[in-house]
Amino acid sequence: MLLVVDEAQNLPPQSLEELRMLSNFQIAEAPLLQSFLLGQDEFRITLQDPGMEQLRQRVIASCHLTPLSDSETRDYIEHRLQIVGWQSDELRFSDDAYAAIYRYTEGIPRRVNVFCDRLLLYGFLEELREFSADAVDAVGQELTQDDRQLAGGGRAARGARSILRVSHAMEQRLTELESAMETVLKYPEWQDVQMERLERRILKLEPAIQTLRRQLIDLDRRMDDTLSDAVKTEEQPLP
Repeated sequence: MLLVVDEAQNLPPQSLEELRMLSNFQIAEAPLLQSFLLGQDEFRITLQDPGMEQLRQRVIASCHLTPLSDSETRDYIEHRLQIVGWQSDELRFSDDAYAAIYRYTEGIPRRVNVFCDRLLLYGFLEELREFSADAVDAVGQELTQDDRQLAGGGRAARGARSILRVSHAMEQRLTELESAMETVLKYPEWQDVQMERLERRILKLEPAIQTLRRQLIDLDRRMDDTLSDAVKTEEQPLP
């Protein structure tokens, strides 16, 4: 049996020790359980702890993935887009845009995913058909500001601003849909053409709805964490 553990850097030492002990069980001289651990750089620090020596002795193989290069980052982005049916004639990225994305993300796949998710949302809201370095810089500055607010305790403000921006775009699209529907009812002879336009606009709304749902969940979680931290602070006895 193979046990795959993601985000292993979040495991406490006690859990890692339990995994090590589970690896002692064997059937017919073969291990009953093998563990495959994936984690961020913090996990390497955990493994180097003196108390993890026995766990390190059980490691059969290890690999550390380095950041992607400039060209690899571009290939990675295009591969992810092609998986969902992207066509370069429908949505373009300039060479400067790829270079700017690499500059902000340093080729770390997780950062590339987060950055491009926000970049595509920005493009949807601004109705862009081509991403330039200026668009990337606008998103980069927004994310940098969000990080500063997050470090300063502005978690709720960060999430609320993003949600308001998406909500505003959705309201604008819904207004356009209502107007188009009124036209269909008023001029039945245009029905086929208008219905096709309505379908295209509804398809454009779906990514924003999914993004809004994710951000609502994230905002709710952040607010719970903030309230939990506040409660813990109040419960701490005075010196």
